[in-house]
Amino acid sequence: MVARCLLAAGLAATLAAQTSSTGVLGTVTDAAGAVVPGAEVTLLRTETGETRQVATTSSGDYTFTLIEPGQYSVKVAMPGFKTAETKGVNVEYQQRARVDFKLEIGGNTEIVEVTSGAVQLKTDDAGIGGLIENRRVVELPLNGRNISGLAVLVPGVQYGIRTGFDGTDGYPIPGALVAVSANGQREVNQQVTLDGVVATEARVNTMVFSPSIDAIQEMKVQTSSYSAEYGQNNGAIVQVSMKSGTNHVHGTLYEFLRNDKLSAAHYFLNFQLPANSLRTRKSVLRRNQFGAFVGGPVLFPKVYNGKDRTFWAVNFEGRRETIENPTRAFFFPEDFRRGDFSRLLTPFIRNGVAVRGPIVIFDPLTGQPFRDTEGRITNIIPPSRVNRSAQAYINRFMPLPTLEPEDFLDVNVEKNVPSTIRSNQIFLRVDHNFSHKDRVFVRLAQDRARRVQGNINPNYNVFTDTQSANLASQHIHIFSPRVINEFRYGLNKANDDFYNPRTNTDFDLDALGIGPFRVASENNRKLTRREVGLPPTGILPGDADTGNGYNFNTSHQFNDNLSIIRKNHGIKMGVDIRRQELNRAAANQPRGSISCCQGGYALAGWLMGYPTAATTAEGMPFTAPRQTRYSAYILDEWKATRKLTANIGLRWDFFEVPVDADGGWRSLRLDILTTASNGQSYPTLIPEPGRKNWKSYQRDNRYFMPRIGLAYRAAEKWVLRTGFGWFANAQQLNNFTILNLQPPRSGTFTFTPVTDLFQMLQYEYNGRVYNIQTRRFRPGTQIITLDNLFPGQGTAPARQNLTVMPPDNRSSNKIEWSFDIQRALPWHSQLSVAYVGSKTSHLDNNLSNFNSPDPSTNNDIDSRRPYQFYVDPSISLAPRRLGTIRYLDSYANAHYHGLQVHAEKRYSHGLTMGLAYTFSKALGEGYGRNEGGGAVGGIYQNPRDRRADKGRYGFDVTHNAVLNWVYEMPFLKRFRGPAGWFLSGWQTNGIATLRTGFPFNVAGGTLNTGSASRPDRLRDGRLGARATRQNWFDSSAFGRVDCNIPAHPEICHYGSTGSGALISPANRIVDFTLFKNWKIPALGDQGRLQVRSEFFNVLNTPNFGVPNGISFTTLDTLVADGPRDGEIRSLRTPMRIIQLGLKLYF
Repeated sequence: MVARCLLAAGLAATLAAQTSSTGVLGTVTDAAGAVVPGAEVTLLRTETGETRQVATTSSGDYTFTLIEPGQYSVKVAMPGFKTAETKGVNVEYQQRARVDFKLEIGGNTEIVEVTSGAVQLKTDDAGIGGLIENRRVVELPLNGRNISGLAVLVPGVQYGIRTGFDGTDGYPIPGALVAVSANGQREVNQQVTLDGVVATEARVNTMVFSPSIDAIQEMKVQTSSYSAEYGQNNGAIVQVSMKSGTNHVHGTLYEFLRNDKLSAAHYFLNFQLPANSLRTRKSVLRRNQFGAFVGGPVLFPKVYNGKDRTFWAVNFEGRRETIENPTRAFFFPEDFRRGDFSRLLTPFIRNGVAVRGPIVIFDPLTGQPFRDTEGRITNIIPPSRVNRSAQAYINRFMPLPTLEPEDFLDVNVEKNVPSTIRSNQIFLRVDHNFSHKDRVFVRLAQDRARRVQGNINPNYNVFTDTQSANLASQHIHIFSPRVINEFRYGLNKANDDFYNPRTNTDFDLDALGIGPFRVASENNRKLTRREVGLPPTGILPGDADTGNGYNFNTSHQFNDNLSIIRKNHGIKMGVDIRRQELNRAAANQPRGSISCCQGGYALAGWLMGYPTAATTAEGMPFTAPRQTRYSAYILDEWKATRKLTANIGLRWDFFEVPVDADGGWRSLRLDILTTASNGQSYPTLIPEPGRKNWKSYQRDNRYFMPRIGLAYRAAEKWVLRTGFGWFANAQQLNNFTILNLQPPRSGTFTFTPVTDLFQMLQYEYNGRVYNIQTRRFRPGTQIITLDNLFPGQGTAPARQNLTVMPPDNRSSNKIEWSFDIQRALPWHSQLSVAYVGSKTSHLDNNLSNFNSPDPSTNNDIDSRRPYQFYVDPSISLAPRRLGTIRYLDSYANAHYHGLQVHAEKRYSHGLTMGLAYTFSKALGEGYGRNEGGGAVGGIYQNPRDRRADKGRYGFDVTHNAVLNWVYEMPFLKRFRGPAGWFLSGWQTNGIATLRTGFPFNVAGGTLNTGSASRPDRLRDGRLGARATRQNWFDSSAFGRVDCNIPAHPEICHYGSTGSGALISPANRIVDFTLFKNWKIPALGDQGRLQVRSEFFNVLNTPNFGVPNGISFTTLDTLVADGPRDGEIRSLRTPMRIIQLGLKLYF
């Protein structure tokens, strides 16, 4: 793979992708303030010896564009004036560093030298964001050494939902994913580049590996009002600059380790352990991250001296990790498995009150409870009624409980569940200067990883293999000092493969006696060896690979950018072409599923063999999405006056309609009606099967997008900036891959029996009479059993589930505006205060309940669906029954408003410091077609009322403050000799995060719609200062909505509780490090040994997760009163972790 990529890079060294905006600019004046045209300006990169020259324009301005980040000196020479030189100019990635000169009269052999030290305000563009320089990149405590931890140092930026809000989670390898949200935009709208080449894969638009921290030079995050140069996504623009070699060999060797002996125990380990139970040992934590970075000039003695011309850099990093998580669950006890549910009649009594009402099991054929010969309810299923296959399935795939809690329906299993990760990452880079006019580089980054994800039930482990690569190559040609061209070629690969313990074995699901499960749409075929596994049954979760199968992502990127400087205009123009290719085999229901079960209690219904519903298998059909995305832009950086710079640009983004090269995509079209054989007109499934490269919607050609930015230097230390723009976002390919889950290749049938209320029993317990409902199958309707799960297609209960891609599908786009004020402060500091606002349209959403009926007391959901039939002309004109419709909507809206404060102190007197504070609100409707919305979810309660689901996004926090610092304790440097060996060289670094809580939904209700609902909100429900872990919100503020309680028809309606109505606990996290550095002169100027102790969550603060929802103890209860309602029993972030590190610099 390495050889192939390097060969491709060599062939494509003259191609390109995205321009680098790094540069140095300034104005040259004389002592009286008059501009000096025609002065010769020389730029020298001190690390490599590279020089460039340009003459000042008629307005006294000069500009150097397309330079590498690093240390520079700038020299100005003009006859009649002393030569002026500014040294130590640190140019950061994507920065336009301003270096102005005021020339003194004298001979040009006289040189006036100054050392740059002033903080650089952003005087020439309006982009909002921040840059993290190398000192903070390598010194700050980053949990897991993931670059996302650097991105969140910028105002408005947060960890994405996929990363677990703290960067330690993620798909496919936890802790490796890069996915951030910025200024109200979803994480799938981000763009991450390595050396200007896009590193996000096209399926869900995440970067699946984080590059080694020690191989990174700098990182910049742009969040708002970026120029026309950037596009195809409208979220955060994360730009990572990787290190290159210099004229001197330099490098780092390092290792970081974690061990549970040093870290705090999980807050909920052995929590509320039942009496006389054995304590669970502390969770295992073993983590080693190790590697090396080396770079320098290419030297072959007596053959080639590459100083000032050819440079190399290489990095390797490995990760070896075993982490146990204390996990709690409820496993069915042995008496339940025999069919003895008598204990359900006598629930646990706490403080004189039963924690829940008695549960009566019943025969769904008759609606009668099980009684003894004297007529007393026993809750014991007769052995003759127990389905032996169902019983054997539970006993084989669910272990017995290990604890005996007071409440026998409470957690009865606690276990440390291990997961392991093994990864290797390599980075190679070569830079070469052919001449002062031509420069190229080639860089390759590769990552290989394997994860074994444990489960508290050892039958459901998951295995994941990943292979990722990112290749970048660049050629810069300088036609003249004022005309520069840049080409890049980029290749990004992200492959993953998921499998379960039964994958590629001879496992036979039919032999379990709970099927058979078939791909009914494809001639009722059996599952292949790649597809086999355990389906979710409602009793057991099913294999946790969840049908991900395999994904092979490939992205090719080509770009050309031309920079022209004409007087006071800096003109840029370019084109960007990205070819996205994905080969995927996956499904949502690869093995089908069972909803469980009739009979009053799920396991009771399972043992009797009466599921609530059953869905056939989709298998893992192959799909091959292809898409090309085109962009072009022109941008004029116009220095209107010496104080005012205007960035005026126009960008065009054009996204071809994705197609399936394998011809598997189809869509139900509600707007195309076909006359069926019964004379009625119904929606039509199109196109004919097997049509390759079919376009599922009408092409959108609207995106000619203006971008305007103004930067005004009101005074030497004041800058005012404002920006406005229109930004488009290409949809992730995962929005389309589901179109192959349609017949005849795939698709599902759902079989749902209908039940009716049979009787209301009165049962007395603990001095209280409870009303208990029993139900029975509706006479004359089809009953499904474990022995006959899927009655033949065409019978009453057989309904095909389909997906709709509407012809007016649109890409999301936003209008954004910003205004900020910057002020240079003493001590190399600056302060920026900004307002950012945006309105986003055409956000994609998933209406999986599009064909769900409104609430009703009629339990027959299928008969009430709005769309009852469809026609597939490729088979016949016979009307076919419709079940669910997954409608791929693209008309949701979002709004964002934020006040952002950014304070930075650049390095001086041993201290670097930054503060990012955001006060904001992000509102929207729904959340994506294929990603979860956090604790808020993404499905509309009522699919016909979008406005009712407008609420806070799951990633929204009102207040978010992040403080970071690197402090080298200069007062200890005065010690010398033995005292200095012990006392000098100490430094402390840290990141402190304070944020308010994330919103979450309160769910609950049985409305006979086939989809989730929310309760009524009777009053506010927030407890404020009275909230505790045990009782985070007032559950009695939420009322029941239910259509199956005949005595209360008034509660059969959609709930009034809004989306994201409540807020989870705030988070307080302080990550702290203490370093000791010993200088080693024998290893060069940078030679030193660094011993690091890093404390993540140093204060050991439990940052609690989302509270439990609500429940109702009896049918008579109309206000939530469950035993653990509103209680929190999870953490959002880990307890204190101590990491030790050792680094050798040379």
